[in-house]
Amino acid sequence: SIVLTERLFKDYNTQASPYVGRVIADTHNALSVALRLTRAIIASVNERDWTISILVSANYKWNDPRLVWDPAEADGITEMMMKSDAIWQPDIYPCESAKIGNVLKEIIPSVTIRYDGTVSLEAYQMVNFI
Repeated sequence: SIVLTERLFKDYNTQASPYVGRVIADTHNALSVALRLTRAIIASVNERDWTISILVSANYKWNDPRLVWDPAEADGITEMMMKSDAIWQPDIYPCESAKIGNVLKEIIPSVTIRYDGTVSLEAYQMVNFI
């Protein structure tokens, strides 16, 4: 629903973590991000430069309390999909010597948001290990 999307994203900042400016009494309640690799394909190996590029399909899942709504007040809508650049995303790198580039980011609406604030991001990424 357009009304729901407008309400959720009225003051939403894609650059700010879901917990910026919020007091968290329990330090064990920090932001947790689940990561699941579903596919990995070696795209290239450069023996001379000691580099390897791997195409991975990864699913990230976390909770963003700014994206919570009551389905009863939103025509029964329990989840929505949108492009990944519409929301804040955690910066996750496999190691310091790796560079990550998103593949198919503009084509696939790869973010699913549930009414309880659970965000699932399906990302296709080229990981270059140096």
